[in-house]
Amino acid sequence: MLTFDDAANPDMVAQLLRFAWSYAETVMRPEFLSLARLIIGEAQRFPDLGRDYQASGPDQVLQGLIAFMEAQRNAGRLVFDDAELAAEDFWGLILSAPRNRALHIPDTDVSRASLARYIHNGLRVFLRAYSAQPDQDLARLDRATVAETAQN
Repeated sequence: MLTFDDAANPDMVAQLLRFAWSYAETVMRPEFLSLARLIIGEAQRFPDLGRDYQASGPDQVLQGLIAFMEAQRNAGRLVFDDAELAAEDFWGLILSAPRNRALHIPDTDVSRASLARYIHNGLRVFLRAYSAQPDQDLARLDRATVAETAQN
Protein backbone atom coordinates (compact mmCIF):
# COMPACT_ATOMS: atom_id res chain seq x y z
CA MET A 1 0.00 0.00 0.00
CA LEU A 2 1.20 3.51 -0.79
CA THR A 3 1.72 5.46 2.40
CA PHE A 4 3.07 8.75 3.66
CA ASP A 5 6.34 8.99 5.59
CA ASP A 6 5.02 10.75 8.66
CA ALA A 7 1.84 12.77 8.84
CA ALA A 8 3.49 15.02 11.46
CA ASN A 9 6.35 15.89 9.08
CA PRO A 10 6.16 19.63 8.44
CA ASP A 11 7.14 19.25 4.76
CA MET A 12 3.69 18.40 3.49
CA VAL A 13 4.54 19.41 -0.09
CA ALA A 14 7.47 16.98 -0.29
CA GLN A 15 5.28 14.20 1.07
CA LEU A 16 2.52 14.93 -1.44
CA LEU A 17 5.04 14.98 -4.26
CA ARG A 18 6.60 11.67 -3.14
CA PHE A 19 3.16 10.09 -2.84
CA ALA A 20 2.17 11.36 -6.30
CA TRP A 21 5.27 9.84 -7.91
CA SER A 22 4.92 6.56 -6.00
CA TYR A 23 1.28 6.32 -7.02
CA ALA A 24 2.05 7.17 -10.65
CA GLU A 25 4.93 4.71 -10.86
CA THR A 26 2.65 1.99 -9.52
CA VAL A 27 -0.63 2.46 -11.39
CA MET A 28 0.93 3.44 -14.70
CA ARG A 29 2.90 0.21 -15.00
CA PRO A 30 1.70 -1.75 -18.05
CA GLU A 31 0.67 -4.79 -15.99
CA PHE A 32 -1.47 -2.66 -13.65
CA LEU A 33 -3.10 -0.86 -16.57
CA SER A 34 -3.86 -4.26 -18.16
CA LEU A 35 -5.32 -5.53 -14.89
CA ALA A 36 -7.50 -2.41 -14.58
CA ARG A 37 -8.77 -2.88 -18.15
CA LEU A 38 -9.59 -6.53 -17.43
CA ILE A 39 -11.44 -5.71 -14.21
CA ILE A 40 -13.38 -2.89 -15.84
CA GLY A 41 -14.30 -5.18 -18.72
CA GLU A 42 -15.51 -7.99 -16.47
CA ALA A 43 -17.07 -6.02 -13.59
CA GLN A 44 -20.55 -6.10 -15.13
CA ARG A 45 -20.52 -9.92 -15.41
CA PHE A 46 -18.61 -10.45 -12.14
CA PRO A 47 -19.49 -7.57 -9.81
CA ASP A 48 -17.62 -9.14 -6.89
CA LEU A 49 -14.43 -8.91 -8.94
CA GLY A 50 -14.76 -5.13 -9.16
CA ARG A 51 -15.73 -4.80 -5.50
CA ASP A 52 -12.85 -6.99 -4.34
CA TYR A 53 -10.33 -5.10 -6.45
CA GLN A 54 -11.62 -1.76 -5.21
CA ALA A 55 -11.54 -2.87 -1.57
CA SER A 56 -8.09 -4.46 -1.75
CA GLY A 57 -6.29 -1.62 -3.52
CA PRO A 58 -7.81 1.77 -4.31
CA ASP A 59 -9.97 1.98 -1.17
CA GLN A 60 -6.98 1.21 1.06
CA VAL A 61 -4.85 3.85 -0.63
CA LEU A 62 -7.73 6.31 -0.33
CA GLN A 63 -8.04 5.62 3.41
CA GLY A 64 -4.34 6.38 3.86
CA LEU A 65 -4.71 9.55 1.84
CA ILE A 66 -7.74 10.62 3.89
CA ALA A 67 -5.82 10.05 7.13
CA PHE A 68 -2.95 12.15 5.79
CA MET A 69 -5.31 14.94 4.75
CA GLU A 70 -6.95 14.94 8.19
CA ALA A 71 -3.55 15.07 9.93
CA GLN A 72 -2.52 18.00 7.72
CA ARG A 73 -5.78 19.82 8.48
CA ASN A 74 -5.25 19.18 12.21
CA ALA A 75 -1.72 20.60 11.89
CA GLY A 76 -3.14 23.74 10.22
CA ARG A 77 -1.54 23.04 6.83
CA LEU A 78 -4.70 22.28 4.84
CA VAL A 79 -8.18 23.79 4.92
CA PHE A 80 -11.24 21.78 3.86
CA ASP A 81 -14.60 20.53 5.14
CA ASP A 82 -14.51 16.95 3.85
CA ALA A 83 -11.28 14.92 3.98
CA GLU A 84 -12.56 12.32 1.54
CA LEU A 85 -13.39 14.95 -1.07
CA ALA A 86 -10.02 16.65 -0.56
CA ALA A 87 -8.26 13.29 -0.99
CA GLU A 88 -10.29 12.45 -4.09
CA ASP A 89 -9.55 15.89 -5.54
CA PHE A 90 -5.83 15.41 -4.99
CA TRP A 91 -5.91 11.92 -6.47
CA GLY A 92 -7.85 13.05 -9.52
CA LEU A 93 -5.74 16.14 -10.13
CA ILE A 94 -2.40 14.36 -10.14
CA LEU A 95 -3.12 11.48 -12.47
CA SER A 96 -6.69 11.15 -13.73
CA ALA A 97 -6.08 12.40 -17.27
CA PRO A 98 -2.92 10.46 -18.16
CA ARG A 99 -4.20 7.27 -16.51
CA ASN A 100 -7.53 7.42 -18.32
CA ARG A 101 -5.73 8.04 -21.60
CA ALA A 102 -3.36 5.11 -20.94
CA LEU A 103 -6.31 2.86 -20.07
CA HIS A 104 -8.05 3.62 -23.35
CA ILE A 105 -5.03 4.06 -25.61
CA PRO A 106 -2.40 1.49 -24.60
CA ASP A 107 0.38 2.98 -26.73
CA THR A 108 0.00 6.48 -25.24
CA ASP A 109 3.09 8.33 -23.97
CA VAL A 110 3.60 7.66 -20.26
CA SER A 111 7.10 9.09 -20.08
CA ARG A 112 8.39 10.59 -16.86
CA ALA A 113 8.21 14.06 -18.44
CA SER A 114 4.59 13.54 -19.39
CA LEU A 115 3.69 12.32 -15.90
CA ALA A 116 5.62 15.21 -14.31
CA ARG A 117 3.53 17.69 -16.26
CA TYR A 118 0.30 16.33 -14.77
CA ILE A 119 1.64 15.66 -11.29
CA HIS A 120 3.12 19.13 -10.84
CA ASN A 121 0.10 20.89 -12.31
CA GLY A 122 -2.25 18.82 -10.16
CA LEU A 123 -0.25 19.64 -7.05
CA ARG A 124 -0.32 23.35 -7.91
CA VAL A 125 -4.10 23.31 -8.32
CA PHE A 126 -4.54 21.29 -5.13
CA LEU A 127 -2.32 23.63 -3.10
CA ARG A 128 -4.12 26.71 -4.43
CA ALA A 129 -7.43 25.20 -3.38
CA TYR A 130 -6.57 23.60 -0.04
CA SER A 131 -3.30 24.93 1.38
CA ALA A 132 -3.49 27.14 4.47
CA GLN A 133 -0.36 28.89 3.12
CA PRO A 134 -0.58 28.54 -0.66
CA ASP A 135 2.21 30.99 -1.52
CA GLN A 136 4.75 29.23 0.72
CA ASP A 137 3.65 25.76 -0.38
CA LEU A 138 3.74 26.70 -4.06
CA ALA A 139 7.28 28.03 -3.55
CA ARG A 140 8.22 24.70 -1.92
CA LEU A 141 6.75 22.86 -4.89
CA ASP A 142 8.69 25.06 -7.31
CA ARG A 143 11.95 24.31 -5.46
CA ALA A 144 11.18 20.58 -5.43
CA THR A 145 10.36 20.69 -9.14
CA VAL A 146 13.67 22.38 -9.93
CA ALA A 147 15.56 19.81 -7.83
CA GLU A 148 13.66 16.96 -9.49
CA THR A 149 14.43 18.30 -12.96
CA ALA A 150 18.13 18.62 -12.10
CA GLN A 151 18.23 14.94 -11.04
CA ASN A 152 16.75 13.70 -14.30
